[in-house]
Amino acid sequence: MSAILLMLTMSLPQAAPDTVVVCPAAFLEALEPWIEHRRGQGHSLVMLPNTESPQEIRQRIRDVAAGGRLRFVVLVGDAEPGMDSDPALRARCVPVHLAKAEVNVLWGSEPQIANDNWYADLEGDQTPEVAIGRLTADTPEELQRMVAKILSYERSADFGPWRRRLNFVAGIGGFGPLADMVLESAARYFLTQGIPGEYLSSMTYGSWRSPYCPDPRMFHLTTLQRLNEGSWFWVYIGHGSRLGLDRVRVPGGWYHILGARDVPKVKCEHGAPIALFLACYTGAIDAGDDCLAERLLRQDDGPVAAVAGSRVTMPYAMTILATALMDQCFNERCPTLGEALLRAKHELMKEPSESDQRRTMLDSIAAAISPAPKKLAAERAEHLLLFNLIGDPFCGCGIRNR
Repeated sequence: MSAILLMLTMSLPQAAPDTVVVCPAAFLEALEPWIEHRRGQGHSLVMLPNTESPQEIRQRIRDVAAGGRLRFVVLVGDAEPGMDSDPALRARCVPVHLAKAEVNVLWGSEPQIANDNWYADLEGDQTPEVAIGRLTADTPEELQRMVAKILSYERSADFGPWRRRLNFVAGIGGFGPLADMVLESAARYFLTQGIPGEYLSSMTYGSWRSPYCPDPRMFHLTTLQRLNEGSWFWVYIGHGSRLGLDRVRVPGGWYHILGARDVPKVKCEHGAPIALFLACYTGAIDAGDDCLAERLLRQDDGPVAAVAGSRVTMPYAMTILATALMDQCFNERCPTLGEALLRAKHELMKEPSESDQRRTMLDSIAAAISPAPKKLAAERAEHLLLFNLIGDPFCGCGIRNR
């Protein structure tokens, strides 16, 4: 069956679909095992071509949503910056939306934020209504390996300790004492209030004065070990760039934490973790070179999915989003990562209640350290755009409860 005929055939589900998949024709064969797996779970999929304009793709998604059952959008393909002038590149990519930045430009970011949220915003109110994720494959072979990893993760019969392990790696903020306190507050929340007692947590901290800091010369090896031993979540908190994380600075020298050159060494022994990068640029899906999160997703034995920022991220809004995401996964028992992130973004946009003392404290600190203290709501709205799911939105948060 030709790729075009296959797409047409798959675009006619019998029931109103709950899932839209935007996929290049050349990638359909590689995606077929994933399609069959989702249909076997009872999901109804509609396939859309990637070659239309972003506006046309968005309208088609909205047309499908009119059926009343849409829950997931899956984008298949990268978002290369040169696709508009290169037809061959465009044929294997799905465009990313560029939204105007207002607050993070004051921290030195670009004037536009790369985000997939736009496709999931069905009502035009800047807030997503459905879960969305992107499989950033550049070739059918890469997609085939991603699909194999996703299916292996979901079908795994390994119910070992990794399913209840959470590994945290933190760099030094360097934003100033108050801003750094916000980041450290997030870490403390994760390690104390935010995690039920049945979970085992580890912290690897980049301050050479901290008891959680290994020999700084071995810091990146410890970071790799925390990835490779397997865990449910692997979380990085600190500075980042498109191709790497911050450095551990000690008197007289510095040592790197994790970079693109380390990705081939990532070989998770048991469970592939979900990676959460609370850092700048690590999820820059529209960069010319694949960002760190994309490279880890592409690694056969690497993380099964990543949540990461596409531009400069800021401590205040990032902390609120991260804690809301953890709450959805741990306490609300949200069944999928895509839906957990969706709900966390909804929580991000809420104003604090009078009884939420922790949030009130965060807002007070943010008002003191932000270059735009009267634009905290705008900062939160930008983080709704900044953080994208690089991976399958169906990825199970509830897998630990099997």
